[in-house]
Amino acid sequence: MRQAVSAVLITYNEAEVIERCLRSIEWCDEVVVVDSGSTDGTVEICQRMGAKVIHRPFTNFGDQKRFAVAQASHSWVLSLDADEYLSASLQREIQKELEAPRHHGYFLPRSLIFMGKKIRSEQRKPILRLFDKRYGNFVNISVHEYVKVQGSTGKLRGILWHESYRSLEDYFQKFNRYTSLMAERIVEKGKVKPPTYAFLRFALGFLEQFFLKGCWLNGSIGMVWSLLTAYYSAVKYLKAYEISLQKSQ
Repeated sequence: MRQAVSAVLITYNEAEVIERCLRSIEWCDEVVVVDSGSTDGTVEICQRMGAKVIHRPFTNFGDQKRFAVAQASHSWVLSLDADEYLSASLQREIQKELEAPRHHGYFLPRSLIFMGKKIRSEQRKPILRLFDKRYGNFVNISVHEYVKVQGSTGKLRGILWHESYRSLEDYFQKFNRYTSLMAERIVEKGKVKPPTYAFLRFALGFLEQFFLKGCWLNGSIGMVWSLLTAYYSAVKYLKAYEISLQKSQ
């Protein structure tokens, strides 16, 4: 008999993408959505599709996801973001694996779709999203949160699709939020660098993405992604430098 599994998500105004995500986890025994005040119909879609919706003001990504995991009725948890969805092969693979789990957590190969292209540098990046909550949970950090498991882990083969950005406007809205959060972490860790470091990060980041990681094979879209990735890295350090200046005044 397969182990029961709870799918957990956190949401805020995800009406454009949430249905696709929920359809890929319809087979789960429970779907828990922790919403932080959506106004675009996200909650209604989730409820219509049978999810249990809990309202909670947003704190930070790590804390919000830890709360979502705590609401799960079952020990096995599958955590997804609203802009992610499981391939059919990964759905079958997870169900098969949970008939007799060999590990306490599993890495899922995640691939990014950006402007209609499967970005080569972001293909099949393993991310731990399926786990027994008795042995692990999300680390409570403000951004780029991750699951830490005390026990053995395995890796599945089916793809977790990540279609994070609906448009460039959406990208830059998230860009501003995430770079600010990352800047605060840099300051907290005492790793503030001078502006010249941001320039070096930009140059090296572009070369790494475009040439070493193969984004040149994505053509013009690969160049755009490489530029944006490099820009992200530079801006978070510039924002950290600005924060440190403000604090020193």
